[in-house]
Amino acid sequence: MSPPGLIRTLRRRSWLLLLPVFTIALWWAQQERIGSVDEVFPDGTLTIGIDPSYAPFGSIMDDTFIGIDVELGKAVAALLGLEARFVMVNFDSAFDAVRTHVADVSFAAIRAADVTPADVSYTWGYLNDGLLLISDDEIDSGWDLAGKHVAVELGARGHAEARRWSRRVRDLTIVTFESAELALRSVTEFVVADAAIVDAMTARQYADQIAACCHADYLTAEFYAGAVSADRHDVLYHVNNALLVLLNDSTIDRLLTEFIGPDPAARAP
Repeated sequence: MSPPGLIRTLRRRSWLLLLPVFTIALWWAQQERIGSVDEVFPDGTLTIGIDPSYAPFGSIMDDTFIGIDVELGKAVAALLGLEARFVMVNFDSAFDAVRTHVADVSFAAIRAADVTPADVSYTWGYLNDGLLLISDDEIDSGWDLAGKHVAVELGARGHAEARRWSRRVRDLTIVTFESAELALRSVTEFVVADAAIVDAMTARQYADQIAACCHADYLTAEFYAGAVSADRHDVLYHVNNALLVLLNDSTIDRLLTEFIGPDPAARAP
């Protein structure tokens, strides 16, 4: 595989960036005895903190939790041979719940890119909501943006990233729009910009339109992950083992496709 092809492959499988985290977890497990699933969860239950205020990750319908994080929690529990039990949290109490062992793990739309609170460890990331560069075949990376018009949402993460690239390459013109959707459509539909920089969540919703004319490459990586109490190495170890299986067998890919849309960086134009 050529170097550019290898680089693109690594970008598309961006969860590989977390391999060092899992390596450290395995090393830690060797330094202390990790109990079996039955020993760590003696009541046969995995208690999961869910934030129902942030769809599509979590919400409530007919008094039942639904969403990406709910289905992810069920899949992790099933793989461990446990029953999933859900408790309601918000962004702040998601961390308190695991610190106080009210929950074993919180899947609550938590960005691992944010500052890690004290006494909390993150699991493997399950969704990369980094920034994607949407463009035609002439543009493969930010270094190809010299002399190009780049569409972004005004004031959003993509705008900041475009400004960074404007200091690295010559004659990059930033074109701002009111939303990430309009910035994306300026490339895929209106064709008034050469490229767009948008968040992956937005891009997933327009994966078909992107595939029809363009390709997508990650410029940054920002993962959603679960939170576990830092003193529960045993819980982190077993949850990460389950997440690794779900990442490798495409269960998580199918789940994200169902609730948001396919990853456009994993699709050929």
